[in-house]
Amino acid sequence: MKSRSVKKVTPKASDAPRPAKAVSAKNATINRAEKIVSDYRKLISKKIINDCRKLISEKNLAYTKLAFQPAEDRIYMWAEIAEDDLRAKGMFYLAVAEVNGRFSQKTPLCLDAMVVNKRHGLAIPDMYNYYVEVRK
Repeated sequence: MKSRSVKKVTPKASDAPRPAKAVSAKNATINRAEKIVSDYRKLISKKIINDCRKLISEKNLAYTKLAFQPAEDRIYMWAEIAEDDLRAKGMFYLAVAEVNGRFSQKTPLCLDAMVVNKRHGLAIPDMYNYYVEVRK
């Protein structure tokens, strides 16, 4: 019986994996993906804030101070109203709920509102620096 000879394959230096190049390419891809997510978050945050401001204007909701601050998973809204009226406060929360309803199927970002009365004399918290509007 004839025996077959098996040729042993010895790896060459050029065939060795290049981990540095692979890691570099992977990091570049991750950085691009993170930038896309960040840009999307900024764009959709801006759209949600503008939509909320437009709705507040359409419903003629009176406020003395209005501020927004986007975060990782939500957009914080802080509003100060002049009246000590539960109805006025409720109208702000309903407007926020309406905006959240419009965007709930499109994005995990949502508005989180805090409505205070002017008589409390609270200043806009320092964290709200994205959009701030003060009316006299």
